[in-house]
Formats: sequence, structure tokens, C-alpha cells
Amino acid sequence: LDLESRSLEIRTRSRLGSGQSISVRFSVGTHYETTGYRGQLGINFSYSRSVILDLHYCTREVISPPQSAYSAQEQIFKISRISGSRPRVILQWNGEEVAYLELSAELCGHPNNWKYYWGQTVDSIRFPANYMADTATEYYRSSELITTVTPNWIPVEREVQIPLDLESRSLEIRTRSRLGSGQSISVRFSVGTHYETTGYRGQLGINFSYSRSVILDLHYCTREVISPPQSAYSAQEQIFKISRISGDEPRIILQWNGEQVANFELSDVLCYHSTWDDYWGQPADVIRFPADYMADT
Repeated sequence: LDLESRSLEIRTRSRLGSGQSISVRFSVGTHYETTGYRGQLGINFSYSRSVILDLHYCTREVISPPQSAYSAQEQIFKISRISGSRPRVILQWNGEEVAYLELSAELCGHPNNWKYYWGQTVDSIRFPANYMADTATEYYRSSELITTVTPNWIPVEREVQIPLDLESRSLEIRTRSRLGSGQSISVRFSVGTHYETTGYRGQLGINFSYSRSVILDLHYCTREVISPPQSAYSAQEQIFKISRISGDEPRIILQWNGEQVANFELSDVLCYHSTWDDYWGQPADVIRFPADYMADT
């Protein structure tokens, strides 16, 4: 199976809590037990509300299922394995992306060995009957490679002005910060280049100081306690989607790991500062991740 250009789809009737496992062993050439071994991927159904994604010689992750997994007669997993300079494993479950892992020494528990297995190309798969045995796979096929389900993420550079049409686009932010870490996401909005003076259009912060909630801070407007979705407690990464709507009915909408957790209509009733509309009621076309006041960490 040419895994550089194709994804692997697996179909199973295994259910959450069954204890069964999908297991796929990767290799190059025929020496799959020795020099040709290129890692093994397992999906374990031991729990009723999650599965364990096991990348041998790298990491074990708790994966929350899509809602369809609880009622579907069959489960369909689509696995994309991308090697090279940015090794990644992307997992779809019943058509929904549930894992997008960029493999690195930081993520993997074998910092000296992981890249030998997961950073190299493969051309063969096997469903093993011995170590990490496959007990769940019933059917498989190859399909179009997933590479862009999650858009290319751009590493953050702080104090850099970034053009973004916030009237027609949302902003997605990805972080490994955890609840209780004390770290903060911070985004400063502006119009044009006068971001410190007449161009300032507010600042949004998400603070991870607490273990069961975050603080959403809309500068010159309000501070709100936001409860996390269940996935936030087990996910390796958190993904926030911020929509900022200006005009006659200014609004902030926040999604967290695909679930809406805040939808605030900004008004004199909600906002504590009398000039809030000067900032949040006006359009913005530039963002910045600040390193100073309300710094992004």
C-alpha cells in the first residue's frame, strides 16, 4: 500500500467497551520484523466513552468519539500517515477528524527512536495476529490521502501584524496549553497599522488558570467564566475557533474542540466600559499576538 499517496480505511463492527483492537503494522520491503519495521498503530476499544490511539515507539492518546459512534452499526476509520520533514498521523472516525498529530521528540516517548519508524516512508501494511494483535478489523481499502482536512497551521510570531478579514473569516488557534497551566491565549485586533492608537479594536484573552474552566476576557467589555467541553480534559491539543462580528449587533462566538461554548451579543448591558462600542462595534482587519500587556503565552 503506497501510504505516501493513499489513506487506509478500516471498517469494523467493534463497539466502544468491547475490549477489541484495530492494529496495523507498517513496513518497507520484506524485512518487516527487523530493519523494515516502520511502526504500528493501534485503536483500542476498552472504554465506553473513548478509544486509545497507540502509536508504537511514539505516543498513546485518548481519543473522544464522534456522536455517530454511539449509534452506528459499523465504525469506519480513515488513517493517513505522512512521513518526511513533518511526520503526521491523521485519523478520521465516521467522516469526522478526531486526531491530527504532528510527531516530534516532544510528543513521542522514544525521543531517540521515533523518527526512524514514523519519519520514514512505508510501502506495506500487515494486520498482526501476535504482539498488539488486530482483533477488530473486518474490511479495509485504500482511499484518497487526507492532507488538508486540518488546514496548514502557521507557527505564531508574537508582535507581528497579521492581515485577516474578520468580517468574512474566523480565526482558529491551536495550543497544547492545559487547564490549570496559568498560560493565556491573547489576540489583539486593529484596523490598519495604527494598532496602538486610533486603530485599536479590542483584545481577546483566554486564560487557563483554573482546572475546570477558562476565563474569556474581552478587553473594554467583559470577563466570563467558560466551561470546557468534555474533550478538553483528555485531548492532547485544544483548538479554539473565534468569530468576531461587528456592526449593529456586535457578537463574539467561541468554539472549543468543535463545540460552541460562548455566543455573546455585546451591548451596554454586558460590557462594563462606556466606550466598548468604539472597539468591538467596529470592523478589524489585522490581528497580533502580543508579548506585552495581556501577553499571549
